[in-house]
Parts: sequence; structure tokens; C-alpha cells
Amino acid sequence: PASRAEAVEREKRRRQRLNSADSIQVIEAPDPLKWIDDEVTIENPHKTDTNVIIPFKLWPKQIEYLLLLHFQRQTITLKARQLGISWVTIVYCLWLCIFHRNVTVLVFSKDKDAAEEIIRRARGVFKRLRNKVVKEVGRENKGEIAFSNESRFKAFATTQNAGTSYVATFLIVDEMDKMQYG
Repeated sequence: PASRAEAVEREKRRRQRLNSADSIQVIEAPDPLKWIDDEVTIENPHKTDTNVIIPFKLWPKQIEYLLLLHFQRQTITLKARQLGISWVTIVYCLWLCIFHRNVTVLVFSKDKDAAEEIIRRARGVFKRLRNKVVKEVGRENKGEIAFSNESRFKAFATTQNAGTSYVATFLIVDEMDKMQYG
């Protein structure tokens, strides 16, 4: 495990690369609703088999929630289960990472497996996209997705110091009521 000073130094080098003259071309982001409608597929949430893939067609309340995420600076969501809000959040964060440079989405959950499940879902959506404007870079692992535009998803189990070396663009805090350090 790297020390905090090493993690800070890595982050500093990453940010310097972003500001270099050969930085990545900025891509105009499509409307997130249109992008979801045209491109995104998810695992059927009503089937236990993760190989059943369906187009992600948003319900009116999911659209309302997505717009809330998009236009509000801070959102805290208390929700019931099986509303598709986790999928909406994952897909929106993926849209942020793909179409915006240097986005960091930090995922916190009660344990590492639960946090990595969100990363698995995001990676699955990304792999099934027809039009990829960025590439996944680095070695594939269960706890992180890194993109060629310096954006990333990173998973953490909630420990006392989880995520302290990172500056997040977006936080996903899943099942906070089950976290010791939530």
C-alpha cells in the first residue's frame, strides 16, 4: 500500500499531465438523456442472470432524477429499492467520465465487494457502448476504471480514511446506513 505522500505525488503528476501541451482533445458532450436513449444498455434488473441485457429506457421519474443530478450541485437521495436510481446514477457518472476530462467518481459502499459491484456495472455499460469516444486505459481491475481522458471511477470500502487522497467530482455513497464510517 502506498503512503499518503506517494498518493498525493501521483495525483500531482496526473494533474500536470492534464495541463501539458499534448493534452487530450475536448469532445462536445451530447445531451445525457439522448445519449442514454441512443447508446446505453444495462443488465435486466428483474433477472438474476447478468447476461440478460436490455436497452436503458428511462421512466419519467428516472428522467426527473437524472435532471436533478445534472443541474444541482449537491444531491442527497434517500430512496427505496428497485427504482432504477442506482442504474441512473451509474450511467450518469459514466457519461460524466466519458465526455468530460479529469472527472473523478468515487464509489463508497459498506464493503469492497459492494463498491466493486458498482464499478462492474459501469464497466459493463461502457463495454457495450457502440460509440466509444474514450478508451479504458491501464490494466482492468475490479476497483477502478481509468479512461484515456484522465477521468476515472474508483471504489472504496468505507474505512476511517477511505478516499482521503482524492478530490471527487462526484460521490456515490451506497447504503450509507450500513457503513461504520459513513
